[in-house]
Amino acid sequence: MYQARVNADEAQLLNLRAQKAEREAFKRLVEQQVRRQKELLAARATSQDAFDIAAAQPAAVAPDQRARGADQADPIDASGDQANLRYTRVYAPMDGTVVSVTAKRGQTLNANQQRR
Repeated sequence: MYQARVNADEAQLLNLRAQKAEREAFKRLVEQQVRRQKELLAARATSQDAFDIAAAQPAAVAPDQRARGADQADPIDASGDQANLRYTRVYAPMDGTVVSVTAKRGQTLNANQQRR
């Protein structure tokens, strides 16, 4: 269960990174289009309307606060799930031979329980 959470966190983080890269690439494209339209307008090779549309695009492409917050919050969630996964491992305190197993698979164990 915890391994599945860690895997899902890692997949979500990769997805967010891909979305961020896509936003950055689209932003660069829009900036190039604005520069081209500016040059074309100066050469009177395009309309003022086409330039205005291109100039309005950077504001629409600006990264929103939710995307920034998600980029920062998800590594924190992933590290919490990774810590929980580490808590699921059981380590033997010393070397030795197992004489008997009194617990069944899936049974919840408590260090304060006493055998009767």
